Amino acid sequence: MDVTAADDYFHPRPEDPFWNEASWFSFMAPERDMSGFVYIYHRPNIGYTVAGVAAWDPTGSENYDCLLYDWGEPHKLESGSQMFSFATTNGFAVELLEPLRR
Repeated sequence: MDVTAADDYFHPRPEDPFWNEASWFSFMAPERDMSGFVYIYHRPNIGYTVAGVAAWDPTGSENYDCLLYDWGEPHKLESGSQMFSFATTNGFAVELLEPLRR
C-alpha cells in the first residue's frame, strides 16, 4: 500500500467513539545531547485532540524533570480541523502547507 497525499488528512472512520488517528515525530540535537518527540492523536468521533511536545537531556529522566513536557491534556478538536491542520488551546499548532512535503 502506497502513502498518498490523502494520508495527510483524516481517513474515513468507523462509528467507534475511541477510533483515533495518531502521528509521532522524534528529533534530536546531538551537539546538545538532547532528544524529544512531537506526538499527536485525534479522536474525531468524540471531538478531542491530544498533542504536544517533550524534550530531554541527561539531566532528567521523567516527565516532571525533563527539559520540556507539554503533552497529554485533551483539547477540543475544532470544526474543520484535519490531521495536520489544527491548533490547541495550549498554543500547539500544526499547519499542512504541502501534502507529503511540508
